[in-house]
Amino acid sequence: MDWTTPLRSQQADFIERLKLGHLLSVPTEGLHSEAIALSGATLERLQRSCWLAVERARVDFRETLGRAIAHAALAARLGDFIREVTLEPLDKLRVDFTLAANPAAGIRLQICQGSEDAAQWSIDAEEVEQNSVLVCVLVQPEVRDRREQYRLIFAGFLPTKMIQLRDRSTSFAMDNLLYIGGLQSYLESLNIDVREEKIELADTSSLSNWLPVLTSEELELKSQQEWKQGFIRWIQDLALHAPTHKIKLYLYDLLNTQYYRQTLWKLYRDREFALEQAITAEEVARIIERTNAKTEDVMFELAGLSKNDTDPEEPISSSLPKS
Repeated sequence: MDWTTPLRSQQADFIERLKLGHLLSVPTEGLHSEAIALSGATLERLQRSCWLAVERARVDFRETLGRAIAHAALAARLGDFIREVTLEPLDKLRVDFTLAANPAAGIRLQICQGSEDAAQWSIDAEEVEQNSVLVCVLVQPEVRDRREQYRLIFAGFLPTKMIQLRDRSTSFAMDNLLYIGGLQSYLESLNIDVREEKIELADTSSLSNWLPVLTSEELELKSQQEWKQGFIRWIQDLALHAPTHKIKLYLYDLLNTQYYRQTLWKLYRDREFALEQAITAEEVARIIERTNAKTEDVMFELAGLSKNDTDPEEPISSSLPKS
């Protein structure tokens, strides 16, 4: 039997339950859920961030906030299994997430706003080429400024290798998709053939249960869970873009030491507060460049390495993440 057959059957059942208003909604991170409600401090923070993005890059607020809250919902659904891609401007982003254990496997998130009756999602050739999976989310109600709550419905997913394009793009209705309950199993299958060193980059076991005691000021900016998720994603980016192969090998071993974790945490924490205060794109770029330079120096210093000692197989380069 084709592995997609039960998922298509479950999708038909899901669509009927959606019409009746009977969806599985589990607020606990990492557990399967068909719908997630987003409100409170998290939504307020996303709204502020999107207004800043609108002012800096002149992007559409409705689309930007819709994507931002869908990002937050999928991150809550899959947790540390994925990491968010933030290296491009919001209006040029073509890959939304990658697998933590396999950065080559991209996840494209598409949203549709409003009623499920006419919901459609689209994807183009560039997105198909750069991603392994398309995930479709329905945002209800339609995005408006200062709404107090949204419901995010995981409408379904499709492996991009199953997508056939017409005129370099195509659209999907809900009954074209596979049931979202099969998403994580499919993503896990993409990790089977990952090279050993890439699997190592996802090992954040030394961080998953660690976070310093947060101050009231820090908790006003982000919740404890948001700080932890952001810090882990930042560490993963550091490893993936490490300036030398030796740094990459040492990084996670060094994270077992309290001093190294605290040092990187302070750099990350200061960066996040500085970015929150930035007004222009130029200020954002300067903050990121300054933090990258400090972080690279710390990585070499604490690993006991010199920038003059290049790896024979991988020369030093300024390749730390830009976001």
